[in-house]
Amino acid sequence: MSPQTTKQATDAGQGIGKIAPRWTTWVVQTLEQHGPLRPGALAKHLPFVSNSILAKRLTRMAADGLIESAAPRKPVALTPLGASLRDVHSALGDWSRQHDLLDPPAPEAERVEDALHHLAYKHLTPFLNHLASNPGATITQLAHATDLTYVSAQYGVDRLCASGVLVEENGGPHARGNLFLTRAGVDAVGLLDQIASWNQPKPLARMAVTPRHPLLRTTPVPTTPHRADAVRVPPPAAPEFSHLEHVTPWSLPRPPAGASVRR
Repeated sequence: MSPQTTKQATDAGQGIGKIAPRWTTWVVQTLEQHGPLRPGALAKHLPFVSNSILAKRLTRMAADGLIESAAPRKPVALTPLGASLRDVHSALGDWSRQHDLLDPPAPEAERVEDALHHLAYKHLTPFLNHLASNPGATITQLAHATDLTYVSAQYGVDRLCASGVLVEENGGPHARGNLFLTRAGVDAVGLLDQIASWNQPKPLARMAVTPRHPLLRTTPVPTTPHRADAVRVPPPAAPEFSHLEHVTPWSLPRPPAGASVRR
């Protein structure tokens, strides 16, 4: 595989690893609909998920950067990465409906998670890329092209055939046949590209910084003409006590001699 194909497969695999775990899509779409929720309120919207499983899923989602925090009493909110899953979820749902991967009726979150289950195979991208350019390849040829053992490639082919992504033809009882992409497999190539693009780190937007220049005085400073007969007036003397807070016992004036002092 070329370095570009390897990177694409890695990005797609990592992206699916973040969004494919069970109940992740349900949490993301619930937060999209209702906004930030405390864990207790989020659990009420997902009564079919136990509290322990939901807590583990939130911890994993926080580690993957999909939600901001999984603290017990802090509202759960989507990060920009988690909020950007809307287009990916929409594409997954359309792919599932177009190829009848899940019998209707089904909630949209369940349809998306079922579609991700069909794609959750780490060697899916190199398999699809090879069969797109080499239709009718055998398992042996596929294993050689993807640097896998025959047993590993055979396992992947059987799994993807069961998922409806691949189809095997011309096989016999003692020999495996030729492999082809189904229509769902052909459309899955673009879907994996979208997931890989979503998983790639986005550059931070940098604000344009205006260079600072020292302030230059454009007009001359007016000068006061000097007069020989000018009289210099001294500034007024500062009061002895400007504020009561500044008065200290040792700075108070002493009473005059002979004055009575009240105790």
